[in-house]
Amino acid sequence: MLPLYGWSVPKLREHFKVIRGNTPSSVPIGMLYSGEYHTVVIASATSNTVAKCAFGISDTLPINLYAQAGKQCVSGIVFVCMRYGAGRHHASP
Repeated sequence: MLPLYGWSVPKLREHFKVIRGNTPSSVPIGMLYSGEYHTVVIASATSNTVAKCAFGISDTLPINLYAQAGKQCVSGIVFVCMRYGAGRHHASP
């Protein structure tokens, strides 16, 4: 997704601290409690991920991170990735 917006991981690192979770556990979530994060960004999120964030269903690592961030008053940004018109019904105008 980054290249679509003209960004690369090295370019991001020039401006931000970038932490990539490569573990199957929730190790990055523990860093929320030590003040490492000021914002949590989830990208690219499906409509299913957005719905789970809204209803508090934390069954994946990104959504669990989002939920824990909210408990620590850390801002959360969720970028939705949907094709234009994908959510419209064929009968709608």
